[in-house]
Amino acid sequence: ITVVVLMGVFLSIAIPNMSTMIMDNRLTAQANTLLSAMIYGRSEAIKRNVDVVVCASSDQKTCAQTFIAWTNGWIVYYTPSANYSAPGSSTNPVPAPTTTEIIRKYPALGGNNSILGTTVQGMVVFQPNGLALELNPADHWFSVCDSRGINYAKILMLTSTGRAEIISPSNGSITWGSSTV
Repeated sequence: ITVVVLMGVFLSIAIPNMSTMIMDNRLTAQANTLLSAMIYGRSEAIKRNVDVVVCASSDQKTCAQTFIAWTNGWIVYYTPSANYSAPGSSTNPVPAPTTTEIIRKYPALGGNNSILGTTVQGMVVFQPNGLALELNPADHWFSVCDSRGINYAKILMLTSTGRAEIISPSNGSITWGSSTV
């Protein structure tokens, strides 16, 4: 009976900690997957000497055109550079991908987690010089969240230079460089 009681006490402490660890690891893995897509898109733009687009996509074939769709997955594709205007502009918009231009696909997030970002059209365009198209003057961020909220989120910050980094909030706010989100 003593062993059963000790096991019950041990399990009542260990199981909640185990579920928190699983949630933390899932968030970290999903944020790192998004980070790797951005780094990959930038490096492919430089290597191929063309524009490369990383965009939200729920079907892994087309861009979703909205910042809330990142949760459903995303794609990386290349398109010949043609002095595109900022994503979402009607002047010289970034073209939709063809099946031969898609170079990597990422599925929807698991674990009921979500990604929200500040890219209004749900895309980031990396130019052949490695810069992210029209992200100035503000940096952009993507938050990977679970049911615990922003205090546990992983935040991907992206600058117009193409620099990307994962940070964690401190007391509900995020400080990166001279900015606080």
